Amino acid sequence: MTGVVVAAMDDGPPPAATPTTAPSTAPPTAPAVEMESLGAGWVTGWVSLTEVKWGTRIDLTCGYEGTSGYAEWPAYAMSVRSTDGDVEQVGTWRDEPRREMHISLATALPVDDIESVVVETEDGTPVLRLQQ
Repeated sequence: MTGVVVAAMDDGPPPAATPTTAPSTAPPTAPAVEMESLGAGWVTGWVSLTEVKWGTRIDLTCGYEGTSGYAEWPAYAMSVRSTDGDVEQVGTWRDEPRREMHISLATALPVDDIESVVVETEDGTPVLRLQQ
C-alpha cells in the first residue's frame, strides 16, 4: 500500500507592507477653464492645460446630459490647433451618458503654442471649444 501525505503550514498572515511615497515630479495641474458649448447642450466640459517638460498635459472633465440626437452615444475626439495652424488629434473616447468623465491627454506642443482645443463627435461635429 502506498500513501501520500500533504502537509500545509500556516505561518500566520504575511507581514504588513510598509507604504512608501515616491517623490512627486509632476507639476501642479493648471486651473480648469470652462469650454464653450458649440450648440450641443448635452455636452459640457472643463479643460486644464498644464505645461510640462515634454509639452502639455491636457486634463478634460466632461459631462453628458439629456439626449445627443444620435441613435447610439457617439465616440468623441479631441484635437489641438497650434498657433501655426497645424491640427493634432490627441485622443478619442466613448462617453458614459449622465456621468462625469475625467480624461488625461497630451501633446508635445508647449501651452503657448496651442491656439485652440476642440472636442468633436466621431462624425466630425464640434461640440466643445477652448480658444486661447
